[in-house]
Amino acid sequence: MGEMTFNQNGTVRHSIGGNKGTWTCAGTVVTDVFASGDRERIVLSEDGNRASVTTTWGGGPSFNVSRRGGD
Repeated sequence: MGEMTFNQNGTVRHSIGGNKGTWTCAGTVVTDVFASGDRERIVLSEDGNRASVTTTWGGGPSFNVSRRGGD
């Protein structure tokens, strides 16, 4: 498991291996493309606290995620 950081300038970083890329958003759908060639499609819930993810990373799984609470 890892964490992804989406920056306002359109860049994204995954905590596993430091994989970096870019992201775009259209409505509730976020698409990110990493330098490794991996892609993800993230569909956000209406409240923005959950999402379903489809990825090419690690063989192409689909899974659900939730926003991490404040530390």
